[in-house]
Amino acid sequence: MDTRLDKLVQDSESLVILPDRRKIKCLYTMHEMPYNYDVVSQYLSGSKYKTACVERLLEEHKDYIIDVSASSQHRNQLFCKITWRYINKNIDNLLRHLKGRRFQKGLISYQQCKENGEEFLPKSGMYKKSNFFRESPSARTDLENQTDEVMEIEDNQKPSECIPKKKQRMH
Repeated sequence: MDTRLDKLVQDSESLVILPDRRKIKCLYTMHEMPYNYDVVSQYLSGSKYKTACVERLLEEHKDYIIDVSASSQHRNQLFCKITWRYINKNIDNLLRHLKGRRFQKGLISYQQCKENGEEFLPKSGMYKKSNFFRESPSARTDLENQTDEVMEIEDNQKPSECIPKKKQRMH
């Protein structure tokens, strides 16, 4: 038979040769293909297989990779809780992120925090404080009320005194 095809099946964890040796089955998509190298290599480079690989990786790393593609701002992206970064939802970018130095260091500290029962705080990313997302709605309204009180103009005060002066630009 074809040695290239046998090597391709051995290298891939998603492909299995069926007992009659006439077909190959993909375990991710349950797609059956004829025992032909050209057909199998074309399938492995296709978008359906790549999407199935991304879904499989998401299932394996669901504790710290979140699919946020439903949001209007980050379509076709994933969010990593460890590095606090958005990742494009394709297999190449996801694998590069999972094998990256920043993710690997963060994963070690994530596992240590989980073992100790502590809360994990990422060392990089935009929102480093843990209470950023847990801020209560009443605290936000109190802050809004405070800013409204500051902006009120007294009767004897000129309106120009309340408006902050713009910084001069250097040309």
